[in-house]
This record gives sequence, structure tokens and C-alpha cells, in this order.
Amino acid sequence: MKKFRHAFNGMYYAVLHESSMRTHGLMMGVAIIAGFYFEITPAQWVLQLVLFALVIGFEMINTRYHEAFSIYSLCFRQEGFTNSL
Repeated sequence: MKKFRHAFNGMYYAVLHESSMRTHGLMMGVAIIAGFYFEITPAQWVLQLVLFALVIGFEMINTRYHEAFSIYSLCFRQEGFTNSL
């Protein structure tokens, strides 16, 4: 149960601190409303939910790596390393 709590805490944190997560949430809401409007089939609802999960999952992975590389580059800047390209 701790794993689920940590997962939901991470999702909550991402929604609060990442504007792209809020944008994805808004677009998902639009897609859900459009699904009701166009009366999509149950199979299409399942596909839509799977795609929502993939988008949110990959966005969270992207955010994780973005944060990690930001910290990594900050450490190099503090140590005086520069990019000599």
C-alpha cells in the first residue's frame, strides 16, 4: 500500500508543480467531453484511457529526467565546470 501512496503523492506533486501536467489534464478533460459528445464506443473509451495513462506516464518520466539533469548541471556550474564547445 505504501507504493500506491507514493505513486499518488508523486502524481499530486506533478500536477501542482508542472504546468505541462495541468495542460495534459485540461486536454484530457476536453477529450472526455468530446467522447461523450460523439458517443464513442466502449472499445474507444478503453483506448482513450490507455492513451491517457501513456501520456501521463511518459510526461512523469520526462519530468523526472528533466529534474535530474537540472540538478546535475547545477552541480557542474557550482564546481566551475563549463561547456567548452
